Amino acid sequence: MTTIATYADYMPGDDDNTPGIVVYEFTDTAGTTHEVRRSGARSAPDNIAISYDPARPDFAMGPGQPWVRTLILLIRLLVGVPITLAMAAFLLWYFTTAMHA
Repeated sequence: MTTIATYADYMPGDDDNTPGIVVYEFTDTAGTTHEVRRSGARSAPDNIAISYDPARPDFAMGPGQPWVRTLILLIRLLVGVPITLAMAAFLLWYFTTAMHA
């Protein structure tokens, strides 16, 4: 389930170099309000899209950081593409050569 969480509070970090905790609130399908906490600056966006399982709304996940999404895409490309090509090459070999031997 995806919904919009609204900025609710900010708790500053221990010092000026430590990011604080941004608190967002959202309402699940049952009408219960839940909090999502993530590190960030006081100037965090007013609304974020979050995803949660209706059976366990306390484990909601906000959007990942851009570098995390880039890293996941890179891993999928570096691992997934060679595996797909290897499987396609095997099937091509199997149905053209090995099957007729």
